[in-house]
Amino acid sequence: MPRDALAYVLHTSGSTGEPKAVGISHGALAQFLAHHQEHVVPRVEDGVQRVAQTMPLVFDGSWDTLLALLLGHELHLLDVEQYRDPDTLVDLVVSRGIHRIDLTPTVMAAVVEAGLFARDHSLRTVSVGGEACPPALWTTLRAQPGLRVLNLYGPTEYTVDAVGARGTDADQPVIGRPLSATTALVLDQHLRPVPDGVVGELYLAGPQLARGYLRRPDLTADRFVASPFGEPGERMYRTGDLARRDAGGLLHYVGRRDHQVKIRGFRVEPGETEAALLALPGVVQATVQARRSALGARLVAYVVAPGPTGDALRAALADVLPEHLVPAVVVVLDALPLTSNGKLDVGALPEPAAGPGPTVTGPPAEGDPLAGSGRPDLPATVTDVTLAFASALDGAPVAPDADFFALGGDSIRAIHVVARLREKGWRSSVQDVFEQRTVAGVAARLRPLATDPARPTRSADPQASGPAGAGALGTTQDAAAPLLDLAPGDLDRLGALLGDRRRTRKARP
Repeated sequence: MPRDALAYVLHTSGSTGEPKAVGISHGALAQFLAHHQEHVVPRVEDGVQRVAQTMPLVFDGSWDTLLALLLGHELHLLDVEQYRDPDTLVDLVVSRGIHRIDLTPTVMAAVVEAGLFARDHSLRTVSVGGEACPPALWTTLRAQPGLRVLNLYGPTEYTVDAVGARGTDADQPVIGRPLSATTALVLDQHLRPVPDGVVGELYLAGPQLARGYLRRPDLTADRFVASPFGEPGERMYRTGDLARRDAGGLLHYVGRRDHQVKIRGFRVEPGETEAALLALPGVVQATVQARRSALGARLVAYVVAPGPTGDALRAALADVLPEHLVPAVVVVLDALPLTSNGKLDVGALPEPAAGPGPTVTGPPAEGDPLAGSGRPDLPATVTDVTLAFASALDGAPVAPDADFFALGGDSIRAIHVVARLREKGWRSSVQDVFEQRTVAGVAARLRPLATDPARPTRSADPQASGPAGAGALGTTQDAAAPLLDLAPGDLDRLGALLGDRRRTRKARP
């Protein structure tokens, strides 16, 4: 069989939502198996081990345990109900005397929480992979006496595993060093190596490189690029992962390039917030996601934490993180949703809801979140402010006493509130929103545009008349946006919000 002949095809999700078919050659698979036989799987002559198959066979990570069977060890096949339920899996590991389990960090954390290490188990090796390993889990695994801990990293496009670490390598999670014959490069945007300690994008090259994406030459050319460091014609895979190499040669996973997001002009890696959450007492698992809308992005955190409330966790983060890294909302769940591969199912995470109390959402009409009359038993001021808050918060329901900024509001979203209230015929200000913060407080400050005695009204523009009969700008002073200390990038978002960049001006000293 030629080494470059196709061994198997594995479909992996793409950022566009369209699966990509990754073609793996016999030579790439043989190289992966040879490394693991030499460095990962114990020799059967030293004793047959019982290994649990805890990953579906459609997931390339299943090769890690299938290899144990090929080398003479005893493989215990588990069905999805058994390895997806932490309590059941703990019972099986103990009752069958399992020596090795391979799990994603999300599932491993749940199994530890279910009391795995409090039981009389026979485990000799635990391996995590497929996701970043949280520091708390890494610390717990390393602390188990006589337990061999592995952290294996590798994209499907590099045949299962490309880099690996042992628990003895570092006291913080690392992805380690390249496998045999693998080259791991940390490069800048110009494909130049970055110094140790500097974050760059991780590229992989070597005999485990996939052939490419089947019937997708455009995508293959984009991700499998020519290597300026190898022989002529040699390629390397652009992982899209950010990493740094320390002085000892260990690779540290930092995050995804496409997970970076700008929050009020600051470039943010949600993993920083996630790490801070996991360091808080009572937090068992956590993930932080960026929720994007026309008004910009905001961070939403999801945690498994039996004791503390979401508001308490958010307040604790505010004590240790800069404002732009504090999530708008912290949602407490009983468990994080998982895919069939045991990875976090981001699409199944719920949309954040407002705190307790009566809410008004008002069904949108013709795409307008402020359309509809709201609740008839509430004053018009409360209804209109509630709907304006909901519009600024991407349609989330809002309780009258909920804090606008605790729900994810910021300066740009406060401007949006004022603009929408003006469309309903009310005068308000960003200062009102910052000072009052709640629906009830802002509603108490509202003044009708047409009857405001403080400022003369300008003649109505028939092309821009508001719902209350006044001009859409109301007064000559309404035409000027409130003076704000805008963060970098806010001017573009403000222009998009107003719909016309000609209505925004940079302030001159």
